[in-house]
Order: sequence, then structure tokens, then C-alpha cells
Amino acid sequence: YILYKMSKIMLLGSEGGGKTQMLIDIQRGYPYVTEYNPTLGVSSSSIEFDGQKMIVWECAGNPRLQSNPKFLSKCFIGAVGVVIVCNSPDEYPIYIQKVIEICGNIPVICYCVKSQPRTLENSLFPFRSIATLL
Repeated sequence: YILYKMSKIMLLGSEGGGKTQMLIDIQRGYPYVTEYNPTLGVSSSSIEFDGQKMIVWECAGNPRLQSNPKFLSKCFIGAVGVVIVCNSPDEYPIYIQKVIEICGNIPVICYCVKSQPRTLENSLFPFRSIATLL
């Protein structure tokens, strides 16, 4: 048996910021229209690109959950990087501070999905970027 190492990446950010849609686009291989269904708690999915394999733990954008330090601490166990997806760059400092408090110094990429055209390349961009830092 060959065991493949998969890097655990946390996907964190604004409610309705486009986190789930990014993952769906990557998994299907093209921009795919879905109705909005908010993530409840945490969901995980694996993605693969350019020979990289990642397990992405997507944390719900619900402010009540994201303000719960115990919830976030459990989610971040084993994470080697974080992708922050927000509706506005003004929100980045809030999320960066949470990551620093919980994880210390790990690679973080901030991305505003809604300011970019919906393409597979744009959905992959933050994950390709974080892969170069690992």
C-alpha cells in the first residue's frame, strides 16, 4: 500500500463569502452554479491539483461559531495552512488575528473570491499559493 500525505488546510472566512462554491468548482473542474446552502459547523473535502493533495476543512462562516475559541481550536488541530476568504479585504485582520491566536505562525493566504471572475483558475489560486508556502 502506498500512503499519500495530504496537507490539512483550513478554509475560514465570511458568511456567504464563497468558500463552499470554490471547493465545488475545484472538485467539478469548472465553475458550477449551485444554490446557496450555508455550511453547518465544519465540512471536509479533498482536492488534488498539480500533484498536490489537500484535505480542506471548511469552517462555517457563521459569526457565532467563528467567535467560539474552543470550536476553532478543535478545527485547527493538524492544519498546516489557512485560506481566508472574505467578502471584503477589510475583514482580513479579524481572521488573521484568530489564526495567530490559535495556531501561531502558519502560512495564511487571504482571498476575496467575489472580486474575481468565477473561473477554475481563480478558485485554485489560493490553494496553489498556500502550496508554495508549505
